[in-house]
Amino acid sequence: MRDLWKTTLDKNSQTKGLRQTIGAEFEHLVMLPSNLPQSIEGNMGMGNLLKHLEYLGIGKVLEVYDGLAYSLETEFGLLTLEPGCQLELSTPPRNNLLEIASDLKKFRETLIGVQKEFPIQMIGMGYHPLLSPHQNHLLPKPRYKLMDSHFLTSGTLGSAMMRTSASTQVCIDYNGSTDLENKLIASLKGAPFLRAMFANSPLQQGVRGENLCYRSLIWAHTDLKRSLIPQSMLDSHPNLDAYLDGILNMPAMFFKEKDKLIADGKTSLLSKFPDLLHQADWQEKLNLHNSQSFFEARVKHFLEIRSPDAQIPRFQMSPVALIRGIFQDPQSFTDFSCLMAEFTMPEVYELLLSVHHKGIHTPLKRYTVLDICREILKIAERGLSRLDGSEVTQSTLGPLLEIMVEDSMSPAEFLLRMFEKDCGSDLNKLLGQINFLQ
Repeated sequence: MRDLWKTTLDKNSQTKGLRQTIGAEFEHLVMLPSNLPQSIEGNMGMGNLLKHLEYLGIGKVLEVYDGLAYSLETEFGLLTLEPGCQLELSTPPRNNLLEIASDLKKFRETLIGVQKEFPIQMIGMGYHPLLSPHQNHLLPKPRYKLMDSHFLTSGTLGSAMMRTSASTQVCIDYNGSTDLENKLIASLKGAPFLRAMFANSPLQQGVRGENLCYRSLIWAHTDLKRSLIPQSMLDSHPNLDAYLDGILNMPAMFFKEKDKLIADGKTSLLSKFPDLLHQADWQEKLNLHNSQSFFEARVKHFLEIRSPDAQIPRFQMSPVALIRGIFQDPQSFTDFSCLMAEFTMPEVYELLLSVHHKGIHTPLKRYTVLDICREILKIAERGLSRLDGSEVTQSTLGPLLEIMVEDSMSPAEFLLRMFEKDCGSDLNKLLGQINFLQ
């Protein structure tokens, strides 16, 4: 089964030729102007917002459950409601950063255009700065209900992951299984540095929390069988085969039987379907199972890099810019891979379990995580300048370079400075300044 999957990944990448497209998934926490949680239901709910955009001719509703709209396809990307009513924009595959920035701008302008009918705040942070999980809604989608029930038994913070966290994910092309393996290993080894570099979840219940990246702590206490790094890769020679084996042997949260999702939690895909290789719908079953994995990088017909927190507008394009500069410029990718070669997968795994507290200031061997992050930034800056030019580099990666190289700060610390100094620890004032729709 693994070899068939690998062959399929190879074929999918070959159809793209030597294309190097990039896409991004921008999640936002959504709340009412009163700071109360927004719901999918009701005349002014998010489900009705998506239907209203369809009525205006902006897109087409794709997913509907019990009369509620969950996604809308537009020319600038797919709008999707996540479990806690977070709103995500998934851009189409694009050729450069300017096209992604244009998608993000159209997304924002579209929502501003319906603010009178649907007044909301959209906040780019890795964790909700005000609400706890039990104060927020879980959308009544069958998949989300099954996931929620599963996470109650697999860890202590799964409810927070679903209801009150948000991320930025970046999707890149690969050219065949060898290129995929190299990029997969590099992205997994780089995961704790990306988490620290894009830490942006330092507030809880309206006050400063104990962690700069609380979202990272959440993932360490959600379900270790399907998050961080597959256990099958924690040896001296991690490779693509080990990753794919890890997915295939991962217990499923649910299976689909006669168009209905059935909870499981213990059975792997191959145990459930020992003859999967010979089933006509093997790829559909495999895709459903793969979607239940939440590792720091996920293999599809593209490579999905999942580590960064959601970002405020100032830093929103920085994760996309950094990943493009590293992974899509050949020289920079070589430099980055050499830098990551110093760390073993077990060392990276342990760092993923500890980086949430101090972020870039976490001790690491004879230096700190910040030292590595600065080197990564330099590599990305050079690569992005070669790909898209200095002006684009400055506008997208520049804001992060400024605070991290000059001030030794992550976005989380920048946000805390805004909150405590500029806003006098007034959360309403802070939310007004970082609201994506302002």
